[in-house]
Amino acid sequence: MRTFPPYLLVEEFSMSKPFRDSMLSSTDCSCDDDLLAQGILSVEAAQKIACSLVHPITQMELVDLSHTVGRVVTDDICAPLEMPFFDNSAMDGFAVRCCDFSGDGPWTFVTGEEIAAGVEEMRVGERAVPTAWPIYTGAPVPPHCDAVVMQETCERQADYVVMKQRPVRGDNIRRKGEDIARGAILISAGTKISPRHIGLLAANGFRDVSVTRKPRVAILSTGDELIVPGAPLRVGQIYDSNQPMLAALLQQDGAELVNIGRAPDNLEETRALIEACSKDCDLIVSSGAVSVGGRDFLKDAFIGAGGEISGWRVAIKPGKPVLFGAINEMGFTGLPGNPLATFIGYKFFVSPQIRVLSGAGTQMLHRRNGEAAFDWARKTGRTEYYPVAVTGMKEDGSAILSKLGCGGSASLYHFCHADGVAVAPASLSTVAQGDTVFWHPYNDAIE
Repeated sequence: MRTFPPYLLVEEFSMSKPFRDSMLSSTDCSCDDDLLAQGILSVEAAQKIACSLVHPITQMELVDLSHTVGRVVTDDICAPLEMPFFDNSAMDGFAVRCCDFSGDGPWTFVTGEEIAAGVEEMRVGERAVPTAWPIYTGAPVPPHCDAVVMQETCERQADYVVMKQRPVRGDNIRRKGEDIARGAILISAGTKISPRHIGLLAANGFRDVSVTRKPRVAILSTGDELIVPGAPLRVGQIYDSNQPMLAALLQQDGAELVNIGRAPDNLEETRALIEACSKDCDLIVSSGAVSVGGRDFLKDAFIGAGGEISGWRVAIKPGKPVLFGAINEMGFTGLPGNPLATFIGYKFFVSPQIRVLSGAGTQMLHRRNGEAAFDWARKTGRTEYYPVAVTGMKEDGSAILSKLGCGGSASLYHFCHADGVAVAPASLSTVAQGDTVFWHPYNDAIE
């Protein structure tokens, strides 16, 4: 069984704009020299270029807590009070004083007043005789009590209770401030808010949160053959799948769609549309017309609109023709037109750009080990991402994977029926059954 070197999808990088030469030298496969000679970027170099073209948004918004999922925190959020706010019972039982347990048990206590959670005023005073106060989970513990005995170990009668186990001071009491100290950082700046963060903030009394303004992103589809899904198809036409897919991906990443345009196969009209998109957004993402065909006008139109190209062509499969540039101080990423190449290009180049814009920094995609249940010979030179399905599990918990489909970047069919995406390093020529492969499950990496 062979094990191939791991391949990281998104790596840490400096937020300052690097020089292109230094980024081209960031490589980790034996094919890099050939790629550099051809002017083709490694995936890592392309990611760095993409992220260097955008900058963290400085504007903030105060947003209601219920609308902050996916938003990025601008500053550290600190606890205004200790948590818990007061000493409270960790379970239903009886509040007692440990000093009342003298001699050997069992011990009989007089039953005091009940103490419920949410009580506005607790009128529970000390008594001359050993007393046990019935108390419920979350209720405040009387100041003179130092333990709670859980009710399952007690025998309660009409006006007294018998206890068979001697408690230890502090038993079943959640002390004030034992979980969170006043002033402790609840959520650090740059954190992307998830439902668990909302629960923490709500528990600490927050109604509003200061978050980064959503990145404004324009989507541009290209091609005379594209029509709106649902419209009658004519010969030579196809439905535009990239535009709604990119819109969904951007919304999932917390971006705001500024405007959505569709450019025909015309240089001047494409240039004008790029120019229009560049006036009120943080990033432009296009799909199609970025290769070297006779009707691929994207590069010339971008330059004509005032854009500056920082990189073009990536050693990735699917999706070699990817364009990176800037226009009017905002980023531009031109993805290939085939839907699968568009999807992969978005995940590895655009999604990191959205994180940078939002102030969330970079993030490693979760990589897992799997075992190949297939044989595969492939052409070296490009890092390839391909769909895999889980067909079994090994004793160590790793998945046994089957490869789906036979390649091609025009269809999302096999990717939508897969359990995740596996990666083949650029230098890899063959995979045999039993080999270790690296993959990224949809549930925690791609989707």
